[in-house]
Amino acid sequence: MKFVNGKTGAEVRLGFFDQETGEQIDAADLAIKEGPGADDRVRWRLSQGEQRRRKA
Repeated sequence: MKFVNGKTGAEVRLGFFDQETGEQIDAADLAIKEGPGADDRVRWRLSQGEQRRRKA
């Protein structure tokens, strides 16, 4: 599967950008943070993932 510009057919690059600096960041540097609607289950799941990431 490829993502392309629907008007030109040219392939597009997807990326992650720091909203404060505009700097493009590597997917390996991404972290998930709880949002305003997070409940106890979401916070638990995120904490489990963080513990696994620290062990790696």
